[in-house]
Amino acid sequence: MSRVGGEQGFTLIELLVTMAITVVVFGATLAAFEVFQSNNRFDLLRNEAQDNARNAMDRFARELRNVAAPSTGSAGALERVGTYSITFETISATEPKAGSLNSTNAMRVRYCLDDSTPSNEVLWRQAQTWTSSGEAPAIPAEGTCPSAAWESSVRLAQYVTNRNGGQTRRVSRRSTRSK
Repeated sequence: MSRVGGEQGFTLIELLVTMAITVVVFGATLAAFEVFQSNNRFDLLRNEAQDNARNAMDRFARELRNVAAPSTGSAGALERVGTYSITFETISATEPKAGSLNSTNAMRVRYCLDDSTPSNEVLWRQAQTWTSSGEAPAIPAEGTCPSAAWESSVRLAQYVTNRNGGQTRRVSRRSTRSK
């Protein structure tokens, strides 16, 4: 076939091949972009979980350093230590409630790990405050984590890893009982 003089352009076959190559290149580019976006989102979530866990451990350390003097009936600073929980009295950083007789502003704190969902273990902080003077009230029930018997519960970190090569790591080697 000969072309009509003065008419230059692309044949239908050339256009179809060019469009097919363009679609493949754009498809590959979009697939790579999607993978990048997915990895970026995963990294952001992981960094947020690590920041939450780090902040929780900083708070735990600060409260443990500020532990209240144990009462005469207590064997030590820690009131109760379980496999995945720890309970102790500390001094609250917030102002005492109006009319409170708790002059030292002492409070009880429990940190516990909810391992009911192994792929999403959650670290909780539970607190108990009181306004009376003298001895602290009894430790609330700790059957589950979190326990509804505590005055307040705050989820500090989730997606906590408590596994080491398939083995579950305990918070402590021994458990103590309350007074």
